[in-house]
Order: sequence, then C-alpha cells, then structure tokens
Amino acid sequence: MGLEMKLKNCKKCNHIFVNNGQSLCPDCIEEERENFQKIRDYLWDNPGSNIKDIHHETEVSLKIIRQFLREGRFNSI
Repeated sequence: MGLEMKLKNCKKCNHIFVNNGQSLCPDCIEEERENFQKIRDYLWDNPGSNIKDIHHETEVSLKIIRQFLREGRFNSI
C-alpha cells in the first residue's frame, strides 16, 4: 500500500501542487495571508477607512479587498 499523491491546480495561479485540502497552492495561501495582514494592520490604525483608502495605502488590489469583504473576514476587526 503506497502513498498516493493527488495533484491539483491552484485556483488563483493555476500552478500544480500536492492537494493540501485547499483550492490554493502554498505560495498563493501565503500571499493571501500577507495581503490580509496588511489590510488588518491598516484598519487597526485607520478604523472607518473606505475601500479606496485601503487599496491606496496597502497596495492590495480592489478585487482582493472585495473578496475578503464577501468572505466576511473583516467582521471581527
């Protein structure tokens, strides 16, 4: 009985990676984590900022900021 590696394409960058139970490869997961941390830190110091301010100050794309909003990631900040 050998170990079977299941490969998967990353939903974001389309690179092939060993399935880790997620839809993103480890590099894209790390990038997403860094982007969220930038936004979280900015909002901590600048509560009530709008999306354009967050984008301008963190350089995180509007698309990613909107994705995080849809996912409810800022509800606990």
